[in-house]
Amino acid sequence: MQPKISVIIPIYNVARYIERCAISLFEQTLDSIEYIFINDCTQDDSMSILTRVIARYPKRIGQIHIHNLPQNQGLPNARKVGISLATGEYIAHCDSDDWIDRDMYLKMYTKAVEGNYDIVRCNFVRTYPAQYKHCYRVPNDHYEDKMLLIADLIRGADLSAMWDKIVKRDLYLCNNIIYPNANMLEDYPVVLQLLYYCNKIGYIDEVLYYYYYNSESITNALSYNQILRRYEQQKENVGVMLDFLDRQGLLSMLQNEIMILKFRVLDEIRTKVYYPEFYSIWRNAYPELTICRIPGYIRKLKHILTALCIYPILYNAKRCIKANRE
Repeated sequence: MQPKISVIIPIYNVARYIERCAISLFEQTLDSIEYIFINDCTQDDSMSILTRVIARYPKRIGQIHIHNLPQNQGLPNARKVGISLATGEYIAHCDSDDWIDRDMYLKMYTKAVEGNYDIVRCNFVRTYPAQYKHCYRVPNDHYEDKMLLIADLIRGADLSAMWDKIVKRDLYLCNNIIYPNANMLEDYPVVLQLLYYCNKIGYIDEVLYYYYYNSESITNALSYNQILRRYEQQKENVGVMLDFLDRQGLLSMLQNEIMILKFRVLDEIRTKVYYPEFYSIWRNAYPELTICRIPGYIRKLKHILTALCIYPILYNAKRCIKANRE
């Protein structure tokens, strides 16, 4: 019998978190789930911990598949492999350092079937040691017009994640989905394409996913080389998005949103423009991003302060004040 949902879980160096994640997955109230764990050549004890957790759920063992990649391929490719292996009616993703509400997939699948939705999205929270931060709530009526959602996605609303959605598998199979190779903003190009190709999108106004803010992850690395690499990967994936929008003839109608997206990419190096190399990159990356074309007064001000190399001073002062208060 075809599983109702295939959930794809890439694993790489998450020994401290995989038990919590796996328990939340195996205790789902939806019975018909296919679990696809992609071992991306993890270098720690993640897989042995996962094996011990699996042994505690004998009724789930027949639903669990573990695929070992021959070499580390990164999150986008690990997900792509998982999608190719999935057999469920819908596909879901779960990052292995996060966890989910025990009713998440039952509620989302029920919503999808009742409304004949290609995609169903729920709310999530970002979890920190001392607080939760709720996702930005996209206006409910935007779910009735996918072009509004695409505009929201590009300008940076909380729509880009793969893990707060279930997606009909046919949406992947029947369209030539282009998967990025770079790790930063890796969800954006895929979600953009899924939104474009879908017919109906459902929404559950309820927190069902818990995103763990991992201060040691690649997205929070701060060394010179890591910042440069993060910037390069973001720019690469934004390029994939722009190529897709161009092919669909959507660039002209999304000009403001695209300017905001490019501005966000430059945020990655904005705090380091006192390095001549970073200043040169910032100045030349998107020459069309001029002060008159940047939407919003705050962004215009940040752009001016960056050009004067003042922004890094103000940014670091703000961080010091915040650290002292904590």
